[in-house]
Amino acid sequence: MKWAHALFAGVIVFCLSALPLQAGQWCVTPDSAYGFADQLFEKQDYEAAATEFARFVHFFPDDSRAPHAAFKAGMAFFSNQQYRSAMDAFDNVIKRFSASNDALESRFMISRCYQKLNETDNALRILQQIIGETKDRQVRDRALNSTGWLLLEAGNISGARKAFGSITRENQKLHHTGLILSAIDDPGKIEYKSPLAAGMMSVVPGGGYLYTGRYRESGVAFFLTAALAAASWQCFDKDLSALGAITGLVGLGFYSGSIAGGITSAHKYNQRARQGFIQKLKADHGPEVSLHFQPKGAMLAIHCAF
Repeated sequence: MKWAHALFAGVIVFCLSALPLQAGQWCVTPDSAYGFADQLFEKQDYEAAATEFARFVHFFPDDSRAPHAAFKAGMAFFSNQQYRSAMDAFDNVIKRFSASNDALESRFMISRCYQKLNETDNALRILQQIIGETKDRQVRDRALNSTGWLLLEAGNISGARKAFGSITRENQKLHHTGLILSAIDDPGKIEYKSPLAAGMMSVVPGGGYLYTGRYRESGVAFFLTAALAAASWQCFDKDLSALGAITGLVGLGFYSGSIAGGITSAHKYNQRARQGFIQKLKADHGPEVSLHFQPKGAMLAIHCAF
């Protein structure tokens, strides 16, 4: 039995001697943790990336990359269209790393989150806070540029003009301010349809729809109104007065509806034309440029709408 005891003791000694090796193999370093989170982000596994970046900040809060890791957790949520979670993550950056450049970038990103959620007033409020608090011309002009685009997309042309016009002369070329102001001040850039003309043309059933390019609605309005008018006339011609009155009232309802619809279609046409103009203007002149400092250098970021 002595050989059995010796074998058992040998196994115990081997296992104990292997423990330090196993522990060494499973040791997580800041580099490996950050690299793993970064790989997940690049693979567009945003939910897992957000978790790993947050884990990095938790375990290595004193690492120089902690502010940017917290910021990238927010960017992972933003890329995954989880805008509320993204705002919470960016707010965490602002509270924990207020002196970092990532805190400033987080404020801009919170504004973008509100914009994605169609909360324009809140998005503008964040930008106005940045403008009011910063002494850096670059940051202020960048916030003014973002404000101008938000107001332009909301249809507030005068407000957008004022925001773009407040950008300092030295940064106007960077933000294409002159080209933008020239474009929005040129009424010939957008082809509008007159609601008054649409209403007058709707005297002929479907005329307003035809004027705004809605050919199917125009045809339906014309033939349906004409058919009801013909049916009402035939009813009266055959002394079916009650049925003729009902048919006539229905036809009159469709006719007045086509007039109102023609006017509305002009307004919708103008709205689409304005939005199309703004999107083209943004694609041509509206990239948002930002300089982001990182532990091992700097990153020039250009955000374009597409």
